Amino acid sequence: RFDRIYDLQGSARTSLWCALSGAGERVGNHNRYPYTHHPASRWRGQVHVFERMREVLASAGVTGVPPRPVLPASAGVRRREADWLVERRVRARQFALLHGVSSVRHPGKRWPHFAGLAARLAARALTVVWIGGEADRSLNASLAAHCGVDATGAFSVHELAEVGRHARFAVTNDSAPMHRPRMRWHRSETWTRLSSARRRQDRRETGKR
Repeated sequence: RFDRIYDLQGSARTSLWCALSGAGERVGNHNRYPYTHHPASRWRGQVHVFERMREVLASAGVTGVPPRPVLPASAGVRRREADWLVERRVRARQFALLHGVSSVRHPGKRWPHFAGLAARLAARALTVVWIGGEADRSLNASLAAHCGVDATGAFSVHELAEVGRHARFAVTNDSAPMHRPRMRWHRSETWTRLSSARRRQDRRETGKR
């Protein structure tokens, strides 16, 4: 039995686990049962989730958390990332990271306009770099055949965070790469997440055609 539990997911399932845990202190994201420690405001997605998690921890007296997530890059990671950019003639701050794929279990999360976006970015002299893992190879190859550089499987987690630091910006679906570059970017950079509402609107409009 634990004295304190931190529920940083806040789903119905993890809330139930907290309620059944028997722990005297239950720290969570929602200002309701079963949590004994939580932010005062109701969670509506009003801030980035990292900011919210800092608030959750602060509600339980855990302070000193850095204002931004950090994934340190070793000298080797920085060297490999720099070599990759040079070898492909991709200039720092003159490229955008795009990830047009999502989990095979959630095809509805895939925004259908990445090819068009890539073409418009290229017209503005920005190099498009398609990122992703082995499961994304087929789609990335198809997209890169029309525009951009195929970087499927090129980066480790640390390398992706480092290359993201040098990108102008990134656009992805709700997928794992969405969370990586933000770890190393400064405040002047922008990490764009396509909203579920926008995706639903796009699907409705596509269905009407």
